[in-house]
Amino acid sequence: MSRFRVVRRWGVTLSMGLALASGQAAVILTGSPTMTTPPEMLDPLGSLGGGLGAGQFLVPVRYEDFAALAQWHFSLDYDVTVAAPFDAGGLHQSVYAAVSAGTPSQITSSGVQEPGRLTDISGFFEVPRDGDGTLAYVLFVYLAGREGADPDVRVLDDVPTEVPAPATLVLVLVALAALHRTGRRQPVFR
Repeated sequence: MSRFRVVRRWGVTLSMGLALASGQAAVILTGSPTMTTPPEMLDPLGSLGGGLGAGQFLVPVRYEDFAALAQWHFSLDYDVTVAAPFDAGGLHQSVYAAVSAGTPSQITSSGVQEPGRLTDISGFFEVPRDGDGTLAYVLFVYLAGREGADPDVRVLDDVPTEVPAPATLVLVLVALAALHRTGRRQPVFR
């Protein structure tokens, strides 16, 4: 199979501020496609129990260099003349959850299919993840006569939501409690 191009996009967003401030380049990107069903892929309905069909392949969507990744979303572009997402009857159409470091991803949206694009695939981890891992797998099928051609699957956006550090939440709660207390004091008249 030919190599897939990876597009990394730098974004200046509040959600990525912690990763960028610490010198990390947190990204969501596509991994190497596979023609077999990986053991870390979740298929609760068993739609791929017999393995992948002729011309089908899975594209892993990975995350790298994250701190406390909880919620995430991405969109994929692909060459519409080579391949298309394929719904094999899975729980989330062509999108399958992945287990990363023992924690399964939870898919909340399988996205909207447009010609050459799957937009707004999203999900979360119940336990925030650090470092690198896999978010999901997306099932594609080659169009007739295009087997082996590069479908050019790539991530368009990589704007996940990171969870603030617990100490930050404590500070915010203390500040809110202090504001609440000072706002409730009655003026003293002498």
